[in-house]
Amino acid sequence: MRRYNQDFTTYWLIKSRGKIVGRVRLISKGNGCYRISPIFILPSEQGKGIAQKLLNY
Repeated sequence: MRRYNQDFTTYWLIKSRGKIVGRVRLISKGNGCYRISPIFILPSEQGKGIAQKLLNY
């Protein structure tokens, strides 16, 4: 909960075909720069290129 409530951290749900398949945490480093830590993809959805598509986006 400590990380979740940090004012410089944002969490996003990852959807594929309308279904929630994971989550990503973005940490603002200032000046429009962000760090991703971590990306979670459900085991049943891994290996489908979902995280790669997210990074390309």
